[in-house]
Amino acid sequence: MTPSEKLAELGLTLPTVPVPIAAYVNCVRSGNLLFLSGGLPMDGEQKIIGQVPRDVSIEQGYLASRLCILNRLAVIANEIGSIDHISRIVTLNGFVSSAADFYDHPKVINGASELLVEIFGEKGKHSRTALGVASLPLNCAVEINLIVEVADGFWNSPRRQICKNPLNNRLRWCVSFRYVYETIIPQAVFLLARWRRIWNPRTMPQLGATKVCCFWLHGSCALRLCFHRLRLCSIHAHR
Repeated sequence: MTPSEKLAELGLTLPTVPVPIAAYVNCVRSGNLLFLSGGLPMDGEQKIIGQVPRDVSIEQGYLASRLCILNRLAVIANEIGSIDHISRIVTLNGFVSSAADFYDHPKVINGASELLVEIFGEKGKHSRTALGVASLPLNCAVEINLIVEVADGFWNSPRRQICKNPLNNRLRWCVSFRYVYETIIPQAVFLLARWRRIWNPRTMPQLGATKVCCFWLHGSCALRLCFHRLRLCSIHAHR
């Protein structure tokens, strides 16, 4: 089961991707890693604010950390197309707005860690920091940032490059059809003509058994190559 399917099975949906409220971006790529900015427990009008445990209970803080994770997964899906391309959750840093005498920060951040394991399984297990702070932006109860690893080869895949530019997609289709028209169709016509000559009762005795076998083997291999090239064209055109 893919992470997307697991997310649906849990009855969860990703919120709208938040717009940065200051001079930063939602995530930065370095190699195969995505470094995500801190996410708050917000989804439209819904948000969990206040200090734990004065204004927000530990149970509510637990739910807030889960909402932060959904928020961060929405950013990842927006950046790479799907959370299914995540190969590993590397690090989670959780910040809890709490009173000075509150020491159960891990219980709050457990909501985020457990949700990641529910969605990604073994790939969701990660290193973690859970700590308390005096306050957080917009008076939110929790803030979480992530470092995730994206599957090898995704960044340089032809599919990703084409999806980023629809013009490339149309050009790929044109090139594919031109290749079919100029190369594969003439080869197929030539092979059919050769086979017709081989199996003609009038000309077969003149060619001899050896030539007939050679023509047949060459024609079979060439036709298989044509179909293979046609299949590759179809694959590349749909990427």
